[in-house]
Amino acid sequence: VFLRIGVVMDLIEVKGMKYGVRIVELEDLEQLEKLEAESYPADEAATPQKLELRAKQASDLFLVAFDPMRNENPIVAYACATLAAGELTEESMAAHDPQGDNVCIHSVVVQKQLRRNGLGSAVLEAFIRHVEKVHSTSQKFRNLKRFSLLAKKHLCTFYIKCGFELIGPSPVEHGAEQW
Repeated sequence: VFLRIGVVMDLIEVKGMKYGVRIVELEDLEQLEKLEAESYPADEAATPQKLELRAKQASDLFLVAFDPMRNENPIVAYACATLAAGELTEESMAAHDPQGDNVCIHSVVVQKQLRRNGLGSAVLEAFIRHVEKVHSTSQKFRNLKRFSLLAKKHLCTFYIKCGFELIGPSPVEHGAEQW
């Protein structure tokens, strides 16, 4: 039995496995909350309310990857962001500014048993392609200048390999560890 969820925007292949990529739907939130809680310490994980806010206010910046062969809990990864005006601050990261020029990536999450096999970078690349396509073909994201994110030290190499430039420690405090 093949079940499709939402409109598939992209297909990614990682080590012989094919995953669909689509925009988040509100029905996804329960699965996303579980993935978020499994991926971040409690003091860093987005609350269900924050995930819902991002899904409602910035759905074009919230992509999920799913396994079309799974009937239950098909979402295996996601990338979500909001727009911020200017540099990342605690205030700018807490809201979505539709006129913002900075895509503030909040989460790149992969199901634990699928980590370290290329799925995270494939989802992030699909996310960036999607945002750039929307930017070039519509009025959305018309002020776009850059993509930004905060990462813990042990993930910096991953993001550098994905094309990001390390700037230095962030002044934003979020959880117990330095970003």
